[in-house]
Amino acid sequence: MQLIIRHKTEPELVLPINYHHILQAIIYKGMDEMPEYVKQMHDYGYHNGKRSYKLFQFSQLQGKYKIEQRRIIFYEDVCFEIRSVDARLILALKQNFETNGICYGERKFEDIQVIVKDETVDEEESGGLPGPGYVPDPGRLWRVIQKPVNLVAFIRGDVAL
Repeated sequence: MQLIIRHKTEPELVLPINYHHILQAIIYKGMDEMPEYVKQMHDYGYHNGKRSYKLFQFSQLQGKYKIEQRRIIFYEDVCFEIRSVDARLILALKQNFETNGICYGERKFEDIQVIVKDETVDEEESGGLPGPGYVPDPGRLWRVIQKPVNLVAFIRGDVAL
């Protein structure tokens, strides 16, 4: 599932050039209603041997910007995406962001647009063939990604599920 967050930056949003930790903090703060889940995701993730998987990813901020003195200054609209195979994470973030807004450090934005996209298709709709939005059997997916070589092949699309 995909969550798209968009808002105006009036008058502007000023962040350090390396702002990814701020977006990560927004996501973890958005999971406040699920404290056990937050602890699991932040501290541990899902383990397989020595590897840990958080099962979510987020984009860079998108929008008009300028860079001055190691700061990035966004003006007009800004947008970013969060993606996860865990639907409850996406839905919890949506609810939290709509209710509480989001904060980039001390700067709070409450008038935000939050869109959920779920482009999954079942096997019947896809004719039994994996394609965009195909959601495999979770047990099969876990078995495939348990070995690092399979994970790389899965990401490249070399492994069919």
